[in-house]
Amino acid sequence: MAGSGFSYSNLGYSLLAAVVEIASGMDYEHFLARRILAPAGMRNTGYVLPRWDTSRIAVEYDEHGVSQGRPLDHPWAPDGPYWNLRGNGGLLSTARDMFLFHRALTDDTLLDREARAQMFKAHVPTGLPGYDGYACGYGWIVMPGGSLATHSGGNDWSYGVNVHAVRGDLMVFWAGNQAVQEGRWDLREVARPLTLDLIGQLRAGRADRSP
Repeated sequence: MAGSGFSYSNLGYSLLAAVVEIASGMDYEHFLARRILAPAGMRNTGYVLPRWDTSRIAVEYDEHGVSQGRPLDHPWAPDGPYWNLRGNGGLLSTARDMFLFHRALTDDTLLDREARAQMFKAHVPTGLPGYDGYACGYGWIVMPGGSLATHSGGNDWSYGVNVHAVRGDLMVFWAGNQAVQEGRWDLREVARPLTLDLIGQLRAGRADRSP
């Protein structure tokens, strides 16, 4: 039953992108560029529309440390990735643009107050083992207490985490271009404690600067 459970689906996001194309009469990336990226000031985010300096795009590595090249080195359609990836990931961006996205979600730049409240509302528990108190918003996982929302993602070669303060101005964003180093680390396993530690450090630093 809708609204009673949670199961993540890449296909659901790709389906949403297809709906966006039909409803807007625009291809997915041009819609994002016009309605989201440009208003937020994000000039270095997209698939193929930005004029990429490829030397600035990170090279990904597998668990053995073997280079897998840059995302643009892999087969794409002329207007971006194929539908196995379109809408559910694959966007290239920068740390600065991710900060601009964070800022644009704090006011009416992209969504009005009511829409933001729905996006970051804890609609249904995730039901994930070890994640008691975590709930699903719209495209975000709302952390216990409801003041922070997070989303993570990656592939076998890279991984990243984004945390947005629903209330307040805190933001955490980190990414690695080698998700796993065989016998040494797995970012997917350490992502949550690493992120929570960064949040704690930021909050402690803010408290130290309080008058």
